[in-house]
Amino acid sequence: MTEEQIDETLRLSEPVVKAIAKKFSVPGLEYVDLLQVGRITVWRLAKERNILPENFNDFLGLIKIVIKRAFINEQIAAKRQKRKPLNEATSIDAPLDENTKFSLQQILAAPTAMDASETLERLKSIAFITRHPEAIKTTLWFLVEMLEIEHSDIPKKLNSCLFIKMKLARFLRIFFSNSPFQAINYAWPKEFLPQQMAKAPMRYWQGQRGKTRAIKALRWTLAQISDDISEYPFL
Repeated sequence: MTEEQIDETLRLSEPVVKAIAKKFSVPGLEYVDLLQVGRITVWRLAKERNILPENFNDFLGLIKIVIKRAFINEQIAAKRQKRKPLNEATSIDAPLDENTKFSLQQILAAPTAMDASETLERLKSIAFITRHPEAIKTTLWFLVEMLEIEHSDIPKKLNSCLFIKMKLARFLRIFFSNSPFQAINYAWPKEFLPQQMAKAPMRYWQGQRGKTRAIKALRWTLAQISDDISEYPFL
């Protein structure tokens, strides 16, 4: 099974994941979080059962069952977490969850004996295993540090091509629906605007909302180059 076949299987399963996710409600998880759970579930199942694009329909029933089971498990886990005492703190050395031996400390302080590419791969693997926000964010933070990208250049340089080049295409698909801006906004909340990207998110400028966004973007741009935006009354 090639990486391309796995990615195509994930693409084919996306409508199924979204349809089932809409029917579930899990305390503490948003719709996008359920999409992550569903995508990772399909990815693991595809590797275990050798599900390929050409035999995808043969496994469709099983895929639906396994996705639903994954969401139900999340509901059960949420109920358990709800019963957890409020004063029960989690140590930085403690495993992030019951399914992995990795701790937050291991994420934030990767061994120096590993080279950069190995560390990035390790962080990515931890993110897939745990879905822990810090693991996901740290993968993005490390990518920027590894490539020595200036903070101001993040929206211009963190694009789809870079994620593919750094073997993070599946990471982008599973966690951020193939949107580099979603990834950037997740790791650096509200620090950058869509118009700062080399390429704005798909359909961002379309329709009435796109027109409104374009006006706001123009105002923002003019504010960067002029002290008095009142010079432009048409805005």
